[in-house]
Amino acid sequence: MNYDDIEQALQSGKRATLMADRKAILRKRLAECIAAEESGYRYPSRRRRLRPYAYSIVGVVIAACVVSAIVFTPKAGMNERSSSTMATSESTAAVGSTPAAPTESAASAGSTAAGLKHTSVASTSISDVSISRIQLTSRGGGWAISSRGRLLHTTDGTVMWKDVTPEGVTLPTGVYKSFGPYTTYDFHERNVASFSTSAEPGMIYSTQNGGVTWNHVLLPISEGERVQQIQFVDAQDGFAVVQAAGQDDGTFRLYRTMDGGKSWNVVYASSDGAHVKSNVNTHQPGALEMVNRSTGYRMSSQVPGEGPDWFKTTDGGGTWLAWKPNVPTPSELVDASGAFDVLPQFFGQNGIWTIEYRTAAATYLEVYHTDDGGETWTSTPPLRLPSFEATTDVYFATPTSGWIVGRVSHRLERTTDGGRTWTDIPTSQDLTNVLDLTFRDSLNGYATIATSDGGPQTLIRTTDGGRHWVVAHEKLQQDKE
Repeated sequence: MNYDDIEQALQSGKRATLMADRKAILRKRLAECIAAEESGYRYPSRRRRLRPYAYSIVGVVIAACVVSAIVFTPKAGMNERSSSTMATSESTAAVGSTPAAPTESAASAGSTAAGLKHTSVASTSISDVSISRIQLTSRGGGWAISSRGRLLHTTDGTVMWKDVTPEGVTLPTGVYKSFGPYTTYDFHERNVASFSTSAEPGMIYSTQNGGVTWNHVLLPISEGERVQQIQFVDAQDGFAVVQAAGQDDGTFRLYRTMDGGKSWNVVYASSDGAHVKSNVNTHQPGALEMVNRSTGYRMSSQVPGEGPDWFKTTDGGGTWLAWKPNVPTPSELVDASGAFDVLPQFFGQNGIWTIEYRTAAATYLEVYHTDDGGETWTSTPPLRLPSFEATTDVYFATPTSGWIVGRVSHRLERTTDGGRTWTDIPTSQDLTNVLDLTFRDSLNGYATIATSDGGPQTLIRTTDGGRHWVVAHEKLQQDKE
């Protein structure tokens, strides 16, 4: 019986009926309750009201401790993200300065300060690299071969490169030579590339993810044959030419892949050969030029000393029919002879064809255009070259942006309208011994310069369309375990 019950019993109308001993017991318990209240338990309800405040204060203290731990104690996962962000920042900053490689000691110091055990995280080392061959592609991509035979790749258009060479492979730095070491390659776009080397003349390596993984297939070739050309028209469809290494004429076999280089099958074989000769565009020799997965062109020369015979395919290389180029001759060049011994260059259905015409007094460059895959061509005003000799190289990055390098005149000329007009570019660089000229757009490009004594090549870079050049200080970024 509690305090309320006792009080109610004593004050009820029935208390007169209680026995004397029962009344004494109730009075005693009432006295005990009153004494208990006077000793400190008189207001239990107030004590209970204070508990939520106490709990709130404790909660605030605990939350403050947790926040302090998060802010001042970096976790392992956060360290990895910070390290990745720092690497990205360094790659971006590399355009104007030499980046510093992240150090393991710095990462260890951060972990130690947090009281955490340091776990090894993949870091990168950055070093200088010498480049022998280079080709830029769309969307910031680029491929290069270093002077040590390593295949390099970039995706951000900066001076930072990564070694993506397949394991166990070394690429000769020479490109497309009739004799001796060579590498034939096709850097189709930002992440699609394929190559074959003299060390493995029948092996074709292909990648569709920027060199992260490679497919390699060994084609059945005879003694003295080699993969002479590779061309991809998209990420999955590619073509490869197999011929004898020391001659342009002879057995010609065309292989095709439709699965990105995982498998190759012969689609055509002939004994008329595939002719490769060029007075211009010497940077891009080839036995055939495919417009897309079905249409393509090639030359052969069955009669020595005569012009090439032209052939066209419309079924992906399965059959080839004689083709006569339908090109108009500018009125100024009616009496000139045109050297139609160079393949056109296609950018999808759009293509250009750079032809040299010669008269008794001068040499002219004519740039033809097509927008229907080569069915019809239109001419541009012919450009008179400063030298009678065929010592001019023409480089087109797009159907409209092109450059002319005069090896004798040392002149650099540029067009931004597909060869209709040309502008002389005063340049600070002697381009007499230029080997490669590659541009990503109308301003940014590279050139590889050979020395007259056969020494190491020099890679130079321009950011203003060729007016000024500086030695390119390329950086190699390699992951460390």
